[in-house]
Amino acid sequence: MVGGCSDACGNSQAIATVERAALNASGALGPFTAAPIQLLQPRRDAGGVVIGDTLYLFGGRTSGGAALATVEALAIAPDGTLGPPVAAGALLDARVGFSSVVVGDAVFAATGQGVAGDFLTTIERAPILADGSLAPSGRWAAWR
Repeated sequence: MVGGCSDACGNSQAIATVERAALNASGALGPFTAAPIQLLQPRRDAGGVVIGDTLYLFGGRTSGGAALATVEALAIAPDGTLGPPVAAGALLDARVGFSSVVVGDAVFAATGQGVAGDFLTTIERAPILADGSLAPSGRWAAWR
């Protein structure tokens, strides 16, 4: 689990913690434990995708309820652990509770709520580079 809420979001406290659980031989999840890293910024209701060996988190909401546009990248090691996050650009529009998906050679962030709590009808797209990484900051663009 990456980010989220401290108490089922009843008090809107976004967190920066990362937790992990191993898969047992039966396929069941083991107990969750804290990972030795934290996000650059506490966030909840964020979007996320895995591209190659990197987890990308984008958007979400702060503890104060403000929508975020920032993107964080966390390398995934061969053993499944996550490396420390690095800043990886920003969406065009801050978004909360939106859909995110990889389709072909691009990542899409669609709809959600914006800064003023308004419902967004826009879709943003960022290209995936030949090496499997997400294009650098400034490459998000409106799509259709």
